[in-house]
Amino acid sequence: MKVLRSPSTPIPHSFPMEASAITIGNFDGCHRGHQELISRVRVRAQSQGYSSLCLTFDPNPKQFFKPDRQVGKLFQSQQKLRALAELGLDFTVIQEFNYSFSQLKPNEFYQMLLKQSLRARAIVVGHDFRFGKNREGTIEVLQKLAAADDCAVEVVEPQDWKGQVISSSAIRSYLQERELEKARELLGRPYLLEGPVVSGKKLGRQLGFPTANIMTSDQLLPGLGVYAGLVVVAKEPSIFKIPAACKPCILNIGRRPTVSGGEPAVTTEVHILTDDIGPDALYGETLGVYLTHFVRAEQKFASLDELKQQIAADCQKARALLERS
Repeated sequence: MKVLRSPSTPIPHSFPMEASAITIGNFDGCHRGHQELISRVRVRAQSQGYSSLCLTFDPNPKQFFKPDRQVGKLFQSQQKLRALAELGLDFTVIQEFNYSFSQLKPNEFYQMLLKQSLRARAIVVGHDFRFGKNREGTIEVLQKLAAADDCAVEVVEPQDWKGQVISSSAIRSYLQERELEKARELLGRPYLLEGPVVSGKKLGRQLGFPTANIMTSDQLLPGLGVYAGLVVVAKEPSIFKIPAACKPCILNIGRRPTVSGGEPAVTTEVHILTDDIGPDALYGETLGVYLTHFVRAEQKFASLDELKQQIAADCQKARALLERS
């Protein structure tokens, strides 16, 4: 997949595709609903000989207009691009979103960006798609503009999974509530955290359970607690396919109340449940952790001995959960 960046001005730009089938959105998490949009774009592109293309925005328009609003992202920026590539698109165009771009009227958005720059011959969008200044462009407006160019518009109705409407906001809620299995069902994959290994206080090593502290950035962390999962040493782990090289692990997301005073920052610590990777070997590496099960909530223990006993029990429970899955 080729990644192209589109500055807000001047428009139109020159891009290499001759004709394209396009889907448009933020695609945070690339959940099952997003996957349906992309699947339909690929089908149209393949049947008509077009390039398949995703148009997305940086920053997210909601974030641009409400910068103080904290909305946890389901993807780091590179994760989204890897996911779109794994889903088989030919191009992803990242449109710079700033004030001047936000002022494009719906007709300008369609004519200069979709038609002239991206050469759209088919457009696939969700039922709630809006575009242009003040979100004035409705589905009906898009259909009218596209019809004049014999450009097909396909509207995808809300997708559900086992009776649950699929949305990024629902997935965020499930993660914050530590409902990993429900989040996984809507995502169509385990939730993936990743980041470089950084130095910690090595308290886990003193307790007999060495951990690797990973620095996650710009991505939603699930609710505080202990989780079971699979970890891989890789800079760009697959989004949708768990690598064969993964190792079973437990992951603690929390403030470590037993060993830390006050209200320290949240840390993300991984303990690998096999003995073939020493903790010192991980410094400088990047880990990807596929979260599969919630083990327990964070709690404070009266002593380090109680904490050590609980960690041993957590490891035993995590192994059992992973063996059954």
